[in-house]
Amino acid sequence: MDNEQFSMLLEYFSFSWAGYQKVKKGVKKRILRHMTELGCRDMSDYIKRLAADSVVKYDCERLLTVPVSRFFRDYRLWEILPEKILPRFFADHTLRVWSAGCA
Repeated sequence: MDNEQFSMLLEYFSFSWAGYQKVKKGVKKRILRHMTELGCRDMSDYIKRLAADSVVKYDCERLLTVPVSRFFRDYRLWEILPEKILPRFFADHTLRVWSAGCA
């Protein structure tokens, strides 16, 4: 699947191309596998199938969904937290922290 075909699919769902820059290779593999399972020869056939079958459309949308963790990616927050926010809490209170993890 080339980028033009992938763009057609993203446009069908009104998804942004920019959101797939780092993960498009893996997502393309998933979509190609799905297309093969459905017997779709090209993107036009696939999009017609999506339009005709809400279950297939849902499955495709699920395949296009890529969870991205941003927990530690906001570096400025992690700089400000110990400098400005936590000292205010510790000045007057004991702070208890529980983390459910993010793996």
